Amino acid sequence: MRDHDPPLALDGGADGLDAYRALFAAAGRILAPTAALVVEFGFGQAADVERIARAAALQKIDGERDIGGRERASAFALA
Repeated sequence: MRDHDPPLALDGGADGLDAYRALFAAAGRILAPTAALVVEFGFGQAADVERIARAAALQKIDGERDIGGRERASAFALA
């Protein structure tokens, strides 16, 4: 993976969430008013990802669970 993925995708910082911080920080500048930003995240990261999105003025509009019932993806829109 290291030969194909950007370093930020492989090293998410101390808590593994730096990529979400960067994406959500940019969302206000790049999302159309009716667009959504959909992200996938690891097991146990849903609450932290949602908290980061709210801090960036995004609101959760949908979520998807994996076959085991764990939330693994969410859609966010401008609040």
